[in-house]
Amino acid sequence: MGTTLQMDKERVRRNFDRHAGQYDQHAVVQRWMAERLLAYVSDWAKGRSVLRILEIGCGTGIVTAELSRLFPQAHITALDLSERMIEETRKRLGEDASNVTFIVADAEEWACAQMLQDQKAHLSQKFTYDVIVSSAVFQWFNDPQRTCRSLQQLLVIDGLFAFATFAGETFHELHRSFDAAESKLGLPMIPHGQSYPNGSDWQQMFGDQGLFHWDQQQYILTYRDVMAFLHSVKRVGASNAVKQTDSLGGSRALFQAMCAYYEQHFAASSGEGIQVTYDVGFGIFFQER
Repeated sequence: MGTTLQMDKERVRRNFDRHAGQYDQHAVVQRWMAERLLAYVSDWAKGRSVLRILEIGCGTGIVTAELSRLFPQAHITALDLSERMIEETRKRLGEDASNVTFIVADAEEWACAQMLQDQKAHLSQKFTYDVIVSSAVFQWFNDPQRTCRSLQQLLVIDGLFAFATFAGETFHELHRSFDAAESKLGLPMIPHGQSYPNGSDWQQMFGDQGLFHWDQQQYILTYRDVMAFLHSVKRVGASNAVKQTDSLGGSRALFQAMCAYYEQHFAASSGEGIQVTYDVGFGIFFQER
């Protein structure tokens, strides 16, 4: 994995607050991610008693609602950085929200604080979960190793920690188009968005305190043009929030050159529009005895 750029969490929060009401309309890949992640959780849970669930980044409640349906006896603790997203989850759940505790918090700060509290608490008071689940959130972490290690401490023995996140080839067409445009214009190459860890990186971050499994799948979507693609990305709150980079643009000449290269070299297989790769990884961690 290359150099990890820091996320501007306040910008992330503002993005999601601003676009919470439009999220579901544009979150096609995020819904696929959630469905597959929930299938892992459902398969694992057969024959098991699941009473306490922690969801990191509930968003508009796509995963939360299904967790509530799958585990009606369980209590769910749902965190999100965006208060507006939590409002959308409450709307989706309706009366089913009675078994959910919502927390507006930065998951990284919250997880580390919980670990410190547990270290100070008596063992019998330790706050633990049977399942920890998260979909399309971990790519926003600034210190994923520390956060994952902290969350592992909140998982019961024989518990499940399952997450879906974006992996290394996500938006590779966009990044390569920017590189080509900068080269053509004689400009220095700078990051225009995030880079993402892959399975080996996550394996290392989780350490050897349990069993870690990684699965990866690519989804190819078609958009009318680059502007339509970037508009859709913005509507799921994912406009660029990386510190030290521009806002997926730069000069008008650079942006136009990038679009021209993209549409020439990454046309959709149908011959109409452009293709966009979403590279998705599924991390499954089992806490061992």
